[in-house]
Amino acid sequence: MSIYNYIDNYGMKTFEEMEMNDVDAVLFSFLSYANYDNILDGKPLTIKEVARAHLSTYKGKDHNIVAVREANKLLRYIKDTNRYKNCILTNYKYVGNSDIQFGVVAIEFKKNNIFVSYEGTDEMFSGWKENFMLTLQFPTASHKEAIKYINDLYTFSNKNLYLGGHSKGGNFALVAGMYANNLVKRKIKHIYNVDGPGLLDKEFNSKEYQNIKNKYSHIISDYSIVGLFFNHDNDIIIKSESKGPLAHDIVNWPVVDDHFVPAKLSKLSKALEKGFKGILEKYSDAERLDFIKNLDLMLDRAIVKTILDLKKDYKNIIKLIYESKDPSLRPDGDPAGAFLRLRKSAPRDDPRRRDEYRQTCLLRMCQPDGRHDSGKRDQHRVLRLLRLRSDGAHDSEKCRQHRRICVHLQPPADIDSGLRGQR
Repeated sequence: MSIYNYIDNYGMKTFEEMEMNDVDAVLFSFLSYANYDNILDGKPLTIKEVARAHLSTYKGKDHNIVAVREANKLLRYIKDTNRYKNCILTNYKYVGNSDIQFGVVAIEFKKNNIFVSYEGTDEMFSGWKENFMLTLQFPTASHKEAIKYINDLYTFSNKNLYLGGHSKGGNFALVAGMYANNLVKRKIKHIYNVDGPGLLDKEFNSKEYQNIKNKYSHIISDYSIVGLFFNHDNDIIIKSESKGPLAHDIVNWPVVDDHFVPAKLSKLSKALEKGFKGILEKYSDAERLDFIKNLDLMLDRAIVKTILDLKKDYKNIIKLIYESKDPSLRPDGDPAGAFLRLRKSAPRDDPRRRDEYRQTCLLRMCQPDGRHDSGKRDQHRVLRLLRLRSDGAHDSEKCRQHRRICVHLQPPADIDSGLRGQR
């Protein structure tokens, strides 16, 4: 039994007849993924009205990521039910550009009761970049938007507020509840973080978080991944019919009667959580920031703005990924890497600089004493680029040079001089 079965079984009951529960909260948290552009333009509309307009506007055009497609489907599925059809959608806001991806919609499910639904990561790569920024920055631009949204709309309102969101949207709901002004905080009845990230150490131990803990739920699946990022508690662990990334999708969470099925966290999720904490401890904030900048430069060069762009030019993107694979290649140990250094100092299409970058990678293959460094075996892929001449033909001399390095026949100084002679 899935959330669709829940809708079939309880869709005839209004919120006056049956109070909102965790299943409704998860559903509302997911609805913010749906496409409301050109539909919700300031005027409040019922779910039934929005779904009808949505059908005529977007039918046959659901070429998007899974979360958006599933939200569109849910919106249409509930449009004729007594429970949801008269819920009012209002105050829709979406900001999507190269710097930020933020979406939110307010759902009045019962008179004077508002569910503020924050969107998680959609197809915009700026949203995915912000996922990485959560590891080192607080607040992010979207955090500020989330807080401003409820302060602007509900400071002088008499509405009861419920905040929620799926994935990153759940983190936004939590942060908005923590840092809303006092007038808004008094109106917040509950906060739902649906399989979304937790908080960094400072925020997790803050008085702002302690003050809202008694009205906060962190709903995660037993095979959660995203929901285990950073510090978290108040966990409600529920069963998922899928393992791995698909366990993040709410349609894979079974429902019995009017509630999800309780479960225990899987061994896989526990191992992933431990591994993620290890990564945070291993890499400094500066190294994480360098990785994000490198990724941003690569996507900018490939003219990639959304996940959907990957399908259009994936070969070029794979090539760029190989070029920028290891940001620690720079000989002086700067995590920004030779790749970033060379790109900043010369035009992107400068073949001389490109060759210099490749030769830098070659020299990094050996330790200072000239011995082969097995810990850098992944960088061997870069050496394949050196096997071809500039005209694409096979270069036997470079192949021999490659072999000499791998069998430790020449110290780095000799290799370096040999390379300079070939420039």
